[in-house]
Amino acid sequence: MPIELWRETHPIEGPIFKLKWAEKHLKTIDEYLIKYEALNPTSMVCKLNADKTFYECSLSSLTPPFLDFGIAIGEFSYQVRSAMDHIIYALAEFPASLSPRDLDRAERTTSFPISLVRNDSFIDSQIQYVRASIRPAVRKVVDAVQPYQRGNRDQARTDPLALLDEVNRIDKHRVFRGTKVNIHIDRANIAPGIKVLATGSTNHGDVFAWIPANLDPKVEFYPRVSFEVVLPVIGPSGGMVRMGSLGIVHNCVRNFILPQFVSFFDPLPPSVLI
Repeated sequence: MPIELWRETHPIEGPIFKLKWAEKHLKTIDEYLIKYEALNPTSMVCKLNADKTFYECSLSSLTPPFLDFGIAIGEFSYQVRSAMDHIIYALAEFPASLSPRDLDRAERTTSFPISLVRNDSFIDSQIQYVRASIRPAVRKVVDAVQPYQRGNRDQARTDPLALLDEVNRIDKHRVFRGTKVNIHIDRANIAPGIKVLATGSTNHGDVFAWIPANLDPKVEFYPRVSFEVVLPVIGPSGGMVRMGSLGIVHNCVRNFILPQFVSFFDPLPPSVLI
């Protein structure tokens, strides 16, 4: 990195560097995935039942996903969520008349709102200290990127910002639950008689499919099954977030949302790139 003459830090540099740190955490997560998958940790076992009428297919996990996943994902979500809050804070102007207690409250509540449903009072409360001269324009941008713009609540849950808010809330307020192995089964033109009992996050030893005894599981079923490490959550995406979605969240904030706020600041120094 070339040496740069001293200058004042641009208000938006903080969010930019936080997003760069988040990208490093994404690379760390990818490295964990490579190491974990190299262990061939997950497979399935198909055994005939006692009556020899069908095969019971169960998940066999040699080792659970690394605990390191949760730490790296928590760090990632913190940096991205914090970058968004810093954007709004940098646009705020707090009245000199505020008491120390009120100023503390104003600073803590000034953040980037994320909502699954339209809630004007919530949005306004989060950006109420944004400079009055630009507040309507900032309000318009904030509203345009909200998850509720996707339609109903279920559709809003799949929005990148909704995923970010959910993951960050889990990491922030309680012990981050471990990652799990998710099962995906291709059901297109599946052989008659095969009964899928469960998909999604399944535990070691759980039976997730029955296959008639006259079928060969290795031919009719094994090629249809794939496994991936996922992050269990409460709301979005059917209770789980795919690891690839974290990259989508990062790109959404860095490439789509952040650039929309650049015009509210003085020009960035030539050495600072988004």
